[in-house]
Amino acid sequence: MIEFFFMDGCPYCAKVRDNLAKLKIKFVPKNTDDDKNWRELMKIGKKDMVPFIVDGSVAMYESDEIVKYLEEK
Repeated sequence: MIEFFFMDGCPYCAKVRDNLAKLKIKFVPKNTDDDKNWRELMKIGKKDMVPFIVDGSVAMYESDEIVKYLEEK
């Protein structure tokens, strides 16, 4: 299942979240305002940047790239 790292108020995160909903893709939300989720993001992605998704061996930033990946999935 996709893990979706986001931050409240982030328009790029909203774009990804809207596409996840539109495509009816289930995901695990991980708000990086929570320290535990932020530390996990830094461990996996190494950048303090959202949106970020993890889907098995795929990990990516950049909302446009994520949306493209989701649409092709």
